[in-house]
Amino acid sequence: MLKIKGFKKSFGDKVLWEDLSVEIPPETITCIQGKSGEGKTTFLRCLLGLEDLDAGEVFWQDQVLESKDIGLVFQDFQLFPNLNVEENLLLASRYHKRDLKAAKEKAQQLLELMGMEDKKEAYPEILSGGQKQRVAIARACM
Repeated sequence: MLKIKGFKKSFGDKVLWEDLSVEIPPETITCIQGKSGEGKTTFLRCLLGLEDLDAGEVFWQDQVLESKDIGLVFQDFQLFPNLNVEENLLLASRYHKRDLKAAKEKAQQLLELMGMEDKKEAYPEILSGGQKQRVAIARACM
């Protein structure tokens, strides 16, 4: 169960939401909808740690979940064109100063799982759309 408790976000005097709490059961698909400007994208950005919250916590199976433990696959994949497939996968691990050897092993496992092990040194510009999507999914799993 993913639990979001007490999210509060404001921009200056404008409070976007206060005490926003949601429980998302496992194996469900959840949709976030609303009018423009109501905070859908900001909610996702806060969940991912790309935007600071004023208050709130995220729990996964009753354990506090940190934003660095959440992955996201953007609709247009957002692969870095100047980095090869492996470098795209290792970027977050380097940023969060995680063990590089363990990260490389995990990247290799994910590439094998995605059937992309032969594309480790390839740059995004030469990948098909489906290959880019698999790299983006693998990166989110990192």
